[in-house]
Amino acid sequence: FSLLGLFAPEDLAERRIYVEKWMGRLPFLYGLATSFLLALFAGALLRSQLAAIVAGSISAICYGALHYSVPGIADHHAWVSLLNILALLICMMAWQHERLIDPHRSLHLGGAAGVMIGLSMGSWVASLLWLGALQLGLFLTWLRARDETAQGLRNFGLAFHGAALLLVLPAALSSPWVAENPWM
Repeated sequence: FSLLGLFAPEDLAERRIYVEKWMGRLPFLYGLATSFLLALFAGALLRSQLAAIVAGSISAICYGALHYSVPGIADHHAWVSLLNILALLICMMAWQHERLIDPHRSLHLGGAAGVMIGLSMGSWVASLLWLGALQLGLFLTWLRARDETAQGLRNFGLAFHGAALLLVLPAALSSPWVAENPWM
């Protein structure tokens, strides 16, 4: 919102309309980015243009994706979908053997995935389910890990959980539920 304000007209009424129009377009842009990322990743993973077209098209025409990405629907689900897909794609790249051997790369990729999940949880509480799924994936990757990838996995897990925690912590600490119902 504040970035849009930099380019908005000075007149308050025009400014409000300008910002509302751009905010209404964001879900469409998020949906477009999600479909593009899925197509790009499927094409790269399977080394197939057909796979890229199919993955991107399915994402683009899926009812839920269409519903939440329609311009004018100022809903958080398109944003959350983009963040969760980014976290999943980062994890899938990071957990490849050749990337886990490099502990520094694992640290950076873990931090990036943690930022995506932290933002997602801050935007939609049910993103905890994505966190759980990624933690399960991390655990299964750890079970089949070799000695040369162990440090990379530790670095990834530390950065992933640390980044997510740092993003969620301010909201959790300032929540009125802490004082009223601390065990919720």
